[in-house]
Amino acid sequence: MMKELNIGHRVNFIGWVMHDDLPAIYRMADLFSFPSRYEGFGIPLVEAMACGCPIVTANTCAPPEVVDGAAVLVDPYDVPAIAEGMRKVLRDRSLRDKMIARGLERAQDFSWDKCARQVLAVFDAVAGSNAG
Repeated sequence: MMKELNIGHRVNFIGWVMHDDLPAIYRMADLFSFPSRYEGFGIPLVEAMACGCPIVTANTCAPPEVVDGAAVLVDPYDVPAIAEGMRKVLRDRSLRDKMIARGLERAQDFSWDKCARQVLAVFDAVAGSNAG
């Protein structure tokens, strides 16, 4: 497909990436396109936001809630809409700057510590309701 579109010089498929290398890759990226058709949560979205990488993602399932205004949302079944979302992010510097700022802010709402505390609170609530 890349050969037919003559974009091989602009797209790199880098394969498996070590977790420690991800922040640098997100920071070097012009955008993170994640038009997932089904996403339970979307940890890559949080990773990209935390690294200041603008995002184009699906307007379905979890992504809209995860990014909360920090991404361009697109229909994951509509290839022209995905392409237009990507063009919009790449061409509009003001939009990119706003998305990056909002993404950095939004990423602060997520942490493993906060997640663990919330899971423990659920366990405590369930254990308390079964104690009687």
